Amino acid sequence: MIPGMNKIDDGMIKSGEDQLKRIEAMIGSMTPAERCQPELLAAQPSRRSRVGIGSGHTASDVDKVLADFQRMRGMMKQLSSGGGMPGMPGMPGMPGMPGMPGMGQNQFQGRSNSGTAGSSRRKRPFKKKKGFGEL
Repeated sequence: MIPGMNKIDDGMIKSGEDQLKRIEAMIGSMTPAERCQPELLAAQPSRRSRVGIGSGHTASDVDKVLADFQRMRGMMKQLSSGGGMPGMPGMPGMPGMPGMPGMGQNQFQGRSNSGTAGSSRRKRPFKKKKGFGEL
């Protein structure tokens, strides 16, 4: 049901899984400090080569993963600051969806349910449902 997903074949899924395994191996070869501050890898080529050797890849592979990560981080910062999607003018963000009639305002303003059959009954207290975090 996701737009564009019908164009993805098994070969694309397999290559994506292989790429994730390579990235996971590289991250596993990093020190905890490098995981928290990827800038350390960007600043020192010796760290990149160590991570590449430890994961069974080249330093240029680590460079590519680092560049992809930094580009994605910048995109996420832009989205979180309300800048919208880069390259998609006219979509300045989701809050309230301005420009969509009826979406930014309360549609049920002025309506009340006084006079309905069940309005005089006391409501039960809200019971929190258990989720995966409480198992």
